[in-house]
Amino acid sequence: MELRKLSDLPEPIRIVLGAILDKKGIEPVVIDMRGGDTPADFFVIVTGDADPHIKTLLEEVETQLKRQVGAIPFVKEGTDTRRWAVLDYLDYVVHVMLPEAREYYNLEGLWSDYPIYSIDEAGNLSNTNESTHDQIATENSDE
Repeated sequence: MELRKLSDLPEPIRIVLGAILDKKGIEPVVIDMRGGDTPADFFVIVTGDADPHIKTLLEEVETQLKRQVGAIPFVKEGTDTRRWAVLDYLDYVVHVMLPEAREYYNLEGLWSDYPIYSIDEAGNLSNTNESTHDQIATENSDE
């Protein structure tokens, strides 16, 4: 199912994105892995520009999910160093990373077989790997 707008996402993911956008998270993306043999249905990935920003993003996501849907993370990892922190809610996992960690681990590249959606400040979704798949298909047809 192609996602076109924020309201197409499940409520917890909308809450996560709202918290991230409210606290000025950098380049948030959602990877839709539903139906795959994956550890979760969704990954949300966002960059924070420094330890205090990452801490704020993590706290806001946790607070809003608990307040609005009663969700608490099953696992929290990396929240002490904050280079790459993870809040795992089983069905969805939130990754908050410093820019160099996000570039190095390249989760978007690792999971590029699944639809990846970027979210702008206004909450609009756009499929970021659609053009990549189109480019690959074109290159393969030329062979």
